[in-house]
Amino acid sequence: PTTCDTCHKNTDATWLLASAFAHATYFPLAGAHVTAPCAQCHKNGNFISVPTSPCSACHQNDYNTAKTPVDHIASSFPTTCDSCHKFSDATWMLATFSHTTFPLVGPHATAACATCHNPPYAPSANNYTAVPTTCYGCHVRDFTGATAPVPHTGFPTTCDTCHKNTDATWAQKGSFVHNAYFALAGAHATAPCTQCHNPPYAPSPNNYISVPTSPCSACHLTDYNNATTPVNHIAAGFPTTCDTCHKFSDATWLLGTFNHTWFPITSGNHHVPCNQCHTTANNYVLFNCIGCHTAAQTNSHHTGVRGYVWASTACYSCHPNGRAG
Repeated sequence: PTTCDTCHKNTDATWLLASAFAHATYFPLAGAHVTAPCAQCHKNGNFISVPTSPCSACHQNDYNTAKTPVDHIASSFPTTCDSCHKFSDATWMLATFSHTTFPLVGPHATAACATCHNPPYAPSANNYTAVPTTCYGCHVRDFTGATAPVPHTGFPTTCDTCHKNTDATWAQKGSFVHNAYFALAGAHATAPCTQCHNPPYAPSPNNYISVPTSPCSACHLTDYNNATTPVNHIAAGFPTTCDTCHKFSDATWLLGTFNHTWFPITSGNHHVPCNQCHTTANNYVLFNCIGCHTAAQTNSHHTGVRGYVWASTACYSCHPNGRAG
């Protein structure tokens, strides 16, 4: 304007002070614009019709040629530069891109952009638009190649069923809860995975899918068949429901607590070693009463008792609880 005092105060010592000119009236100066020489923005002495918005009106060429940290055109970034670059930033490189389409946590937070936006994770080089967002979409190779702590064949392909996206590494096993499939207690809590997930307990090697969970004998029938301590299980006619005697929380098989429900042995005169009554080696179906209860001792107590016979089976048929009378 020709109103000189719009910019020059009449108290200024020279024209060059132009102390009253307020650039913010037309375009606020902040960030890199503060230190840029006037001529950088006002080409060919044009101080009247320089565009003030949008950013791309001045910086379209910067957008077109931007390759760092990513190619802006290939990534289909918007031309509204201030979506990522703050007007107050001193340089373009201070941009704060909001990765809203995929949360960056765990290893994703520290990975270089090019790690995910190139094969094998992206479908093509420098791809910032069509990268999968599902775990399996990117990590199918990790899934199929996984061997530690177990092979993943047959596992669900929803990786976050077991791995948290906040985990620093895959090896943390994330949020896998074994109890959701089979509770781990006692000896199972300390056994290595491969002990149960291979024959003879699993139907095939490295099987983490179809291992039986019940009954106990589905896994431990061989243990039952071979058990001889403290008694031979087959000879004794023990049931194959192992948890009748063995608690699931026991650290070893030897902690089994057998309940002699058929005949009291925990107290009184019958609190004796097993082999004192079960005199036939390794056969606990047979028992002997008359080894201790001699004929001389018992006959006199059964005078007039109909059908009395001095025999172990007869003793038990009348005295199933071990008591007289």
